[in-house]
Amino acid sequence: MREAGLTVDKAVTGAVRELPQGVELSAYRIVQEALSNTLRHAPGATARVEIGYVLGGLGLRIVNGRAPGLTLVKSTHGAGHGITGMRERVSMLNGEMTADETEDGATR
Repeated sequence: MREAGLTVDKAVTGAVRELPQGVELSAYRIVQEALSNTLRHAPGATARVEIGYVLGGLGLRIVNGRAPGLTLVKSTHGAGHGITGMRERVSMLNGEMTADETEDGATR
């Protein structure tokens, strides 16, 4: 992502361990899509990926800041295909997902 102009910070918590292949692949694709969305919708913003190995699963949190120089405008469109795809991947693994905007215009 750095080559594409996106600065990403990463934090890992918990005991890192091998997970079922479907979980690992889904986690990879979810992070990939979230970072692609950052590039597409918040060019110039930075992102942070937090990976938490928890009892019985994996927690992901991806947060991107507001793009520099952009005025905050509430979208009138529903979730795009990217967020829908992430929700579907999480649902297939019986997980939960939220996507929202912070008061300062960041997305998490």
